[in-house]
Amino acid sequence: MRCNNKCLANIILIILLIIASIIQLNSAYIQEKSEMALRSIYISKNLENHMISSVHELELLGTQLTSTMTHDHHFFDEELYSDGKNYEIVGKSISVMGIKENETLKHSTKDEIADILINEQSFIRIKENLSNIEWIYYLSQNNFISIYPKTTSKAETVIPITYDFEFFQIVTPEINPDKEIKFTKVYEDQLGKGAMITISMPIYKADQFMGALSIDYTLEGLSDLIKYESNEMMNYVLINEYDQVVATNSNIIEGKYQNTNEYLSSKFGIDLYEVEKKKGELFTNGDYFITIIPLENVPFDVYVIVNRMTFYIAVASKIMPIIFSLIGVIIILSLYFKTVNINASLEKSERKFKYVFDQSVSYAIILDANGNIVYANQQALHVIGKNIEDVRGQYFPNSAWWSHDPELKMFIDEAISEVINGFFIKKDVILMDSLGKEHVYTLSMFSIRDDIGTLDYIATTGNEITDRIEMESKLEGLSKTDLLTQTFNRRGMYEILDQSVSLYKRKKTPFVILICDIDFFKNVNDTYGHMVGDEILSGLVVLLKKSARPYDVVGRWGGEEFTILLQDTTEEEGVFVAERIRKMVSQHPFKSDLTQHVIYISLTIGLKSYDSEYDIRQILKMADDALYHGKNNGRNQVVNYEHMMSRDDEL
Repeated sequence: MRCNNKCLANIILIILLIIASIIQLNSAYIQEKSEMALRSIYISKNLENHMISSVHELELLGTQLTSTMTHDHHFFDEELYSDGKNYEIVGKSISVMGIKENETLKHSTKDEIADILINEQSFIRIKENLSNIEWIYYLSQNNFISIYPKTTSKAETVIPITYDFEFFQIVTPEINPDKEIKFTKVYEDQLGKGAMITISMPIYKADQFMGALSIDYTLEGLSDLIKYESNEMMNYVLINEYDQVVATNSNIIEGKYQNTNEYLSSKFGIDLYEVEKKKGELFTNGDYFITIIPLENVPFDVYVIVNRMTFYIAVASKIMPIIFSLIGVIIILSLYFKTVNINASLEKSERKFKYVFDQSVSYAIILDANGNIVYANQQALHVIGKNIEDVRGQYFPNSAWWSHDPELKMFIDEAISEVINGFFIKKDVILMDSLGKEHVYTLSMFSIRDDIGTLDYIATTGNEITDRIEMESKLEGLSKTDLLTQTFNRRGMYEILDQSVSLYKRKKTPFVILICDIDFFKNVNDTYGHMVGDEILSGLVVLLKKSARPYDVVGRWGGEEFTILLQDTTEEEGVFVAERIRKMVSQHPFKSDLTQHVIYISLTIGLKSYDSEYDIRQILKMADDALYHGKNNGRNQVVNYEHMMSRDDEL
């Protein structure tokens, strides 16, 4: 039976719809996988940055303890000493307890305890900066332990068994001769906080091993770092170097140290050994997509496990608008196959489908076999602010869509030649609308041929991905921004400081670092509540930016500590600016809708100008030392590290 024009048009319509649907399905599949990868990388980087911050804080405190033990001598306050074979130090924010070997406490032990107590504020600062940690403590070879937060446990229940724990054994000289920071296996906390892991650092005085400095994370605390990412589609599992599950974005079974294979098998029905064969790539295993992201600077892997069914539903939801748009494109093309004798019913159908085509959120343009414009939908015309009569018949590369970019115009010209030769073209391009605003589109260009392969038309479609590009940019900015104060966080400040060091190396441009701490800020939180405290922190950042110069940079270092980078500034100028900032803050009335009281605060500021003999972390440590010198000597003052050291030398 012979097929008439209407039959032939419908067959062509169906074929084109199938081809276009396959193309768009593949595009949506790739886009969803890309967004899934972005989310996975984002949470993995967040986890890695948090663990690296813990290591950096541990290194900084370890450096302070080593320096204190090696170079300084501090007085042991006998009034704080509660005597007995099982003794303790009272009146401090941290717990210090021990067991005497003889009737009297050795002088070396007293000196070591005094060295620990002089760094008491650093223990507290680390817990405030790393809110997810459970304990930070120092276990000495001299039979005592200092721990924060304070504990009611007694020395006789803690000390004897603690030395047998892995967190101490793995950093002893016999096991760790290279003096590296180590991560433990999962174990049960002896103070009753549940399953946890520990980061331990050996402390040496010269070549003598003194003890272990450690930070504890409970598995629940680690899981809290990724629980907010939980959804029906994506699961995250953090695995340590000992093949144990240490965190998930779902509830981890309390008290069970599941190895990776047991966990994957019981929860997802996944074989670990099959997974590890394909480490580093995205692959399918049963009902799930799986990828393993190794964390570069800490000994952990993040297993990302995606439910395939929910993934495909997400893909389908994205392509449905595109499919409707393609139906419109194909229907419009089918109208060109009709004869001049088309009847009234087909004209009515054309109007309906043309409406769908023109209302599409994607742009679509039909070209003839020579690359001249035949038709463009309303979205495509809206971009350039033209009517179809203005562009019909124009050679596509010479049209207004590409007039803003000669290189893009050349690419479109070459793309038409490639499509004529049978190739499919896909590329992300930037279009500029009639108001001069840029939009990012994924451009696709393909040929439409008859049943013997003769080229009839060239179709080009574009899906706007500007929002996705902006989301990627926001994710990058979010990792460097403090969410409360909307200024740089520690990671962002390190990046700015590294740029200043590079500028100094090229042009010898001096700069000064200020580390500021709010005096007695705990009293503000205790008196008015943490919500008022948060408003004070946010308001202080606004005031610091006003008090500093336009080219200076303000960042939140952690808790109530802030850093200010004074660029192109000498030490003398830095002292002047710091003193001006201190006075302005101390005189500023802070107000809140949550209280009728006007609140006044003050800052203690440590200052250090950049010196190329030291790296930037050492410079920060010097500014921090100056800050705590000011805290211990009256507060509400600016302390220049160089002047502080000069006075110490004179004394």
